[in-house]
Amino acid sequence: RGVTVSCMPLGIETVSSAVYDKVSRHHAQIGHNVDKDKLLELEGRLQEESKNLYHAHKWEEAMNTFLQILAIVEKVHPPKDYETRGAIVNNIGACLHNLGEFDAAQAYYEEAIQFFEKGTTPLLDKMFYGNINQRRLHWIKARLVDVTWKRQPEEEYYLDGWGLKRKAPPAPKDAQDSRALSEDWSERAASGSEYRPSWLSSAASQSSSPGF
Repeated sequence: RGVTVSCMPLGIETVSSAVYDKVSRHHAQIGHNVDKDKLLELEGRLQEESKNLYHAHKWEEAMNTFLQILAIVEKVHPPKDYETRGAIVNNIGACLHNLGEFDAAQAYYEEAIQFFEKGTTPLLDKMFYGNINQRRLHWIKARLVDVTWKRQPEEEYYLDGWGLKRKAPPAPKDAQDSRALSEDWSERAASGSEYRPSWLSSAASQSSSPGF
């Protein structure tokens, strides 16, 4: 069965509303009495699955998987685990960027920057890998330049969990390389909550301002 895609970007409001709806549903599915170790094990499996989907250019499927991970992280990770939240939000932004949702990608990249600026690289990690968060910030800010100019992100390289630039595996020859979100997203937003994250209001007002 083919997937119908939207010709035009859905925009920040629609995407954010759909994201909130999807994460809320994942929260409800998890419930309150699931064993923490089992959730952490599931998180690890989903991390690997999302990475494979992303490198296969299945960006919408990858993003849906990142949203499942986000729900788990909000359940079991400490509130001040800024690095993990920043990494997931950045990955969501990267999927949106590849899908042509430039305004929404910008908002998620900027949120990721805020998380990484709050966090600090642990001393032991810093000794072996240097300032991981600084490299992450540099990477995301470069992506923001691409978003400003409505350019697709670089696909040849990616940043690994240690903030190191790695060569991306080649995409499968049968990769569809769809550059738009499916209509499921606009339908989710229409039936979902009107919730907006606190950072969204400022991001939305900025996106309506003239560019430079």
